[in-house]
Amino acid sequence: MARPAATHDYWFIARELTLSAFKLRDQGTLLGFLWTLLQPLAMLGVLYWLFRKQVGGTIEHFGLYVLIGIVLWTFFASGTGKGLVSVVIRRDLINSVTFPRELFKLRDQGTLLGFLWTLLQPLAMLGVLYWLFRKQVGATVEHFGLYVLIGIVLWTFFASGTGKGLVSVVIRRDLINSVTFPRELIVVSSVLTVIVSSALEFCVVLVFAIGSGAGISWAWLALPLVLVMEGLLVIGTALLLAPWYVYARDLDNIWNIVLRIGFFLTPVFYLPEQFLSPAEQRLYLLNPVTQIMIHARQILLRHEVPSLAAMAGTLAFGVVLVAVGLANFRYFAPDLAEHI
Repeated sequence: MARPAATHDYWFIARELTLSAFKLRDQGTLLGFLWTLLQPLAMLGVLYWLFRKQVGGTIEHFGLYVLIGIVLWTFFASGTGKGLVSVVIRRDLINSVTFPRELFKLRDQGTLLGFLWTLLQPLAMLGVLYWLFRKQVGATVEHFGLYVLIGIVLWTFFASGTGKGLVSVVIRRDLINSVTFPRELIVVSSVLTVIVSSALEFCVVLVFAIGSGAGISWAWLALPLVLVMEGLLVIGTALLLAPWYVYARDLDNIWNIVLRIGFFLTPVFYLPEQFLSPAEQRLYLLNPVTQIMIHARQILLRHEVPSLAAMAGTLAFGVVLVAVGLANFRYFAPDLAEHI
C-alpha cells in the first residue's frame, strides 16, 4: 500500500496545480493575464454608460460602486465555476487511463436532468430579470415576462452558438489531423447543436406566450424564418472567427468581452427608449441581433408579421455573412493543421 503524502507534499501539489492552471488559461494569448483586468473594466464602461442616468444620479462615485460589484461577483462566479468542474477537467491526475472520444459527445451526458437544463436556464434568468426590472420597465411593457424571455432565448442562441463555433476547430484538432473532409463542417456542426437547443427553447417561449395570456396568432407562422435569420447570423460569425482563433488565442478572451458587453447593449430586458437618446437608439438598430429581437417581439407580442423589407434585409445580411465567413474559412483551411 502506498504511503500517504506528507503535508508539505500536498502544498507542493496544490502550488503546481495552481501554476499550471494559470499557464493553461493564458496559453497562446498575447496579453495573457491582462485579460483578467480588461474584462471588469469593459463591463464597467458598459454598465456605467447604460445606467448612469437612472441609477448614477443617486449614488456618489457610481463608477467605483459598480466596479466593486463586478470584481467581487466575478471572483465568486469564476472561482466556484472552475472549482465545480476541476476534478473532471483534471481527471488525468486521478487516473491515467484514457479512452477514445466519440465524434460528437453528448453535452449533457452524466447529468440527471439532461436536456432539461437547456430549458431551465432561460427560465431562471427570466425570473431574476423580471423581479429586478418589473417596476422600472415592466410597468411600460405589456407581457413584460414574455418580452424578456424572447430576448434571453435569442441572445443565448447567438452567444452560445458563436462561442462554441469559435473554439470548435481547436477542440476538434484530432479530426483535423486524422480525417480528410471539408473543415468548415466542424464549425457548422457545433453551431447546429445550439440551433436545435434554441429551437426547443423557443417552444418554451410559445408555451409561455399562451400561459401569460399573450395569445396565439397566425403571425406565429413567421417565427421559423426568424430562427433561420439568427441561424445564418451565428453560422456566418462562427465561420469568420474560428480560423482566426487558431492563430490568435486572445480571440476567445476578446469575444467573451464582446458577448458580455453585447448582452447589455442589446435590448434583452429593457426598452431602448427608456435608457437611450434618439441618436443612440439609431445605433442600436445597426445590431442584427436587435433587429431579430424586434421581429420576434412584433410577432409574439403584437401579433403582426414584420414588413417584408425589414425581414428581407435581415435575411440578406445573414446570407452575405455566411458567404463571407465561408470564403474566409476556406482561405485559411489548408494551413490549419500545421498551426493548430
